[in-house]
Amino acid sequence: MKITTALKKFLVENGLAANATDEQAKAAASRLLITDALTQEKFLELTAEPEADLATKLEKGLDALAKLGEQNAAATAAATLPNMGKALAEGGEKGAAGTVVRVKRAHEWYSDKRSELRYPMQDSRGTKHPFAGQLVGEGEGPLKRVIQQSSQRDSAVCGAYVKASLQHCKGLPPQLRLTDHDKDLLQFALAELEWGGQSTALGEKFEGFNNRKLTELEQKAVLDDVTSGGVEAAPIVFDDMLITTPLLYGELFPSVNVVPIARGRRIEGVSIGNVTLTSGGADNTNITLFTTTSFIAAFDTNIYVCDGAIEIGLDFLSDSPIDIVGEVNRQYGIRQLAWLDEQVAVGDGTTEPEGVTVSGGTTSVAGGSAAPTVGVYESFFFGVTKKYKQGYPADRIMFCANETTYQRARAIAVGASDARRIFGMTHGDYMLMGHKYAIVEAMANTQAFFANMARYRMYRRLGITVRATTEGQTLVRKNLLMISARARWGGQLEDGGAAAYSSTMQA
Repeated sequence: MKITTALKKFLVENGLAANATDEQAKAAASRLLITDALTQEKFLELTAEPEADLATKLEKGLDALAKLGEQNAAATAAATLPNMGKALAEGGEKGAAGTVVRVKRAHEWYSDKRSELRYPMQDSRGTKHPFAGQLVGEGEGPLKRVIQQSSQRDSAVCGAYVKASLQHCKGLPPQLRLTDHDKDLLQFALAELEWGGQSTALGEKFEGFNNRKLTELEQKAVLDDVTSGGVEAAPIVFDDMLITTPLLYGELFPSVNVVPIARGRRIEGVSIGNVTLTSGGADNTNITLFTTTSFIAAFDTNIYVCDGAIEIGLDFLSDSPIDIVGEVNRQYGIRQLAWLDEQVAVGDGTTEPEGVTVSGGTTSVAGGSAAPTVGVYESFFFGVTKKYKQGYPADRIMFCANETTYQRARAIAVGASDARRIFGMTHGDYMLMGHKYAIVEAMANTQAFFANMARYRMYRRLGITVRATTEGQTLVRKNLLMISARARWGGQLEDGGAAAYSSTMQA
């Protein structure tokens, strides 16, 4: 309660000593409020100041006192002051202006405004990005999901989520322990945000979910999992932050068709061929039946694990002025950039997604095991028929090899006595015959392909698993924290005819 000049004058007129202290004035005002000698309206008028728009928290509590005074006018100020404190502590009574007093929750301190996230004009190598200027997203058609720039609230939730995965570890430095603010952010995320991953909320049955809110049972399961040391589900905003870098800056991965999935270790799908028509039919002639052999074929894709781990000294974490754990998570996202490109190109299909170089049904190109020629690259280009090239952006149809093989392609001379290059001198644009030339250093010198990457389908199993531990003899003796990240991917060409491949280029 603020003792203004007007209130002090009123109290003096009603028996208060002119030299009374502020505490004595507050007690007198409380007594007058209880006995209705000072009405609530008059009190607000006497305590109002031009610069104050709202009453203070204590003033709002006096409304509760006034109501108590109406029920028991004989009560004294000494008897009712404890009740005033209780009303203020509960924070549920309405103030004079009709506003409910409540404490602002943690997520309300952050802006939830997200902005558009667009692909850059150039990729990580400085060449034109296949989706330059377009909105960032996953998938195609009705399944496409647009990803936006994370808001301040998203970043805060992700930070609390990372800290939550560390809480069972012993010897954590103070900056990595969950505060009440972090816990409130987690409670908000569990109740209000969409999640991806899996939970064991239904006993032994693992239930996958994708882009939806958690049930109450699943919320409890996630919290229990945090305390046990592993998080089998993640807010979609956390998953998006880890995948954004590969989406923006990869060589091959941004051009493939990414399909987020909610559950399963194997995706069972089908591919359907094309029907045919025949000419020359006449009266009393049977129409030739189209054979349905291989018309509908299985298109099954296994999901494989991508994981990594790092050990960090606990003393280093305590002394470091930067967010080391947050930086580790960002680095895992960046490392996925190179790994995903490698899988699309040379994944073995046994322990990894199936890369173009091991896909069945691709057109074989004879490289000659010698210096490349224009004819070899023409064989690549026409090895992918027009039906796989028309209707797709040219930037999604590309050559791919390592840097050495690209260099040899651009070094093809006009003639034996003419050192000019047949494909021009713009080597830094990483283009050939009007198409991008992607570089994947995991490929051997003898390998190269030309493919429509829009016909490569990659499944992303939502919900990256983040684990951290300080347990075990080795970690305890060395005072180390180990953080591991685990994601799951699957992929393969939808149709081998969408690629032409050679394993006999110059060594």
